[in-house]
This record gives sequence, structure tokens and C-alpha cells, in this order.
Amino acid sequence: MSYITDDSRPDWARITPPANDFNKVWMKLNAAKKGWKKIPRMRNLFKQQGGPVLRAKVRAKDADHKADCECYFCEISKNGLNIFKKRLEKHGFRCIGRGYYSTVYAKADSDRVLKVTKADDNWYDYVTWARESGWAGKFAPMVYAYKKVEFKGDTFYIASMERMSVPLANLREKDSLHIMQPLISYHMSGNALATSMISSYNADLAKFLTDFKEQFKDQHRFDLHGGNMMLRDDQSFCLTDPICGEKKTEYKRLRERELSRTFSRLLGNIFESNIRY
Repeated sequence: MSYITDDSRPDWARITPPANDFNKVWMKLNAAKKGWKKIPRMRNLFKQQGGPVLRAKVRAKDADHKADCECYFCEISKNGLNIFKKRLEKHGFRCIGRGYYSTVYAKADSDRVLKVTKADDNWYDYVTWARESGWAGKFAPMVYAYKKVEFKGDTFYIASMERMSVPLANLREKDSLHIMQPLISYHMSGNALATSMISSYNADLAKFLTDFKEQFKDQHRFDLHGGNMMLRDDQSFCLTDPICGEKKTEYKRLRERELSRTFSRLLGNIFESNIRY
């Protein structure tokens, strides 16, 4: 190890090199001998150099926050989205998952979850396509309802969907389906061996991935990490949120009583279009 001897350094940066006791001084800085200079904390470094001081708005637990308090925590707590989330918690919902745009809430004894999204992203494109293509409830999540909400100046989206058991990211390497995430990523990149392996494992899954890739190849960026691939209680596989980008499909509120177009066409053929939906 060599030490810099440039005299242009400020005093706080001139650290006398240890003689023969490297570990005692450098590995245990808090217990260094008297006379040895410690490496300064970053905020003290800025202070001594006269540069900007980084400050975080920390809300003290015992602070007295009034109704007109303008601190960060009080301001953000007034947002409609945060008020809605607090009300969910008061009604027994608990956060069981969180992403960059979405938070997932559920009750302990429920087989459904509420996905609350703060951005109008293209997850709506994906679930709409899955409903119309007949993949919902199979390799895509079953969404029972999707609604746009405008509340106290905030606009956000709520989806009621089936509850999953575990994300692939939580599986261990010895678990069989742990290998599915890299296989799907390779398949989407055009790897023929990965495609062959998925087809051998489940031909329907290979068909779903092919249809999915064809549908979204020119529109969005794939987001295929282990947190967006999940298993149900019966160990069936589901691709929950595999794309990210701007929404292309025109918004329409989804309700559980509404039938998908595929199912509507099927019933229309059965009853020769003599019934109305």
C-alpha cells in the first residue's frame, strides 16, 4: 500500500500512515490511539470545506405538528393517495408488496388483493390484452376490477386482482421453478435453447410467452425480473407485471360482472347471438 504525500491536501485529509499496526488503526477507527486522525464524516467534510451542507427533513416523534405545518411529512400526508392508503389500513388492509409505482394491499384471510397505482402505466395494456386473449387467470393475473380514482387533488388507479403466493425472487436455487426467470429472459431475447426448454416444460406457457412477445415487442420495454413473476398456491406460474412504459389502450373501467370479449364471442356463438350482455 502506498500513501499520498501531496502537501496541497487540506489538513483534514492528511492522515498519518500507521507504522506496524494497520488493523488496529484502520479497522477500528473509533478505538484509535490518541494522536491518530480519524477519517472525517461526510457532513463534517462539507462543513470544513465551506461547501453545501446536506440536510434531511427529519420529523421528530415528539414534535408538535400543527394543521398548517409545511414540513415534508405533513405535506405529503395530505395527498389524496396517502389518505386513501391510510384508510385502507384502518379497514384492516396491510401492505404486502411495493414497487416503484404501485403498492399492494390485502387482508389476511382474503384471496384477493388491491393494487394501488399512482401512475397511468401500461399494466392496463397488459391485463386488458390478457382478458381479451383468454390468458387471464392462467399465465396472466385475473383482474376483477380496475378503476380510475380522483380524490383530493390526486389521480390514481385501483385494481382488484387475485392473490399470489410467492414471487420467484424469493425462491431458493434448489427450488425447481427458480430457473424460470432466466429462461424466460433468454426466451424473450430470442435464445432458441431457452425456448425449447420452456416448450418441453409447458407448451401452453411457451404459447403464452410467444403471444405476449408478439403483442408488445414494439410498444414497451420488458420488465422481466423475479419480482414480476409469481406462483399461486397451487404452484402455477403467473407473469404479473412484465412491461413498463406509457399506456396505449384507451381507458375503460373494468368490472367483475363484465365479460371479456373472448368469452362474449364464445357465448354469442353458443346462443347464436340471441342474448344481450
